[in-house]
Amino acid sequence: MKKSPVILLMLLWGITPNAYSQTSFGFGLQFGTPINAFRDNTKAVGAGVNANLYVPLGRDVPVFIGINAGYMLYGSSTKAINQNIAFYSNNSPINGGSIPVNIDVMTNNNMFNGNLALRVKIPIPIVKPYVEGLVGFNYLYTRTSIYDRTSNSIFTQNQNSRLINSRTQSKSTVLQYGLGAGVVIKLTESLG
Repeated sequence: MKKSPVILLMLLWGITPNAYSQTSFGFGLQFGTPINAFRDNTKAVGAGVNANLYVPLGRDVPVFIGINAGYMLYGSSTKAINQNIAFYSNNSPINGGSIPVNIDVMTNNNMFNGNLALRVKIPIPIVKPYVEGLVGFNYLYTRTSIYDRTSNSIFTQNQNSRLINSRTQSKSTVLQYGLGAGVVIKLTESLG
């Protein structure tokens, strides 16, 4: 029973031996949902982009080594703070008594990931199923930025971004590994 997939793969490989001599590049969307202890901290569903590059191990060999990289935002919040702060010296108001403070505090939860992968494609024309194993890392970080929203930008000199300050509050790098499966659909012979 365990030999059946190997025999099927060998048979399919023999049908179209020249279908896998090309390097492939791809990009796409990625989605993620937190599980286990990570879910206790956030219920947000992540969304982002990824890119990959796969190179065949040899001519007419449907085995590829690849590299994947991606970015995902899995939560964001913005809090607007609009207050007038009074300044006093010896019980007398300074500069008319108050300064308007209009700022936005934006916090983003981010993840960058990178993997090395080994992919085996079933060599059939047009639609090519594959299985792959991968190992890599996830770098998760939370970053907060403060933006000046006053009409005359009294808290920053940068009129374009109005960024006052930005800082990473927490970060963590974890090992990632797994198995995957999918299909590659051939759209054209070449882009050139």
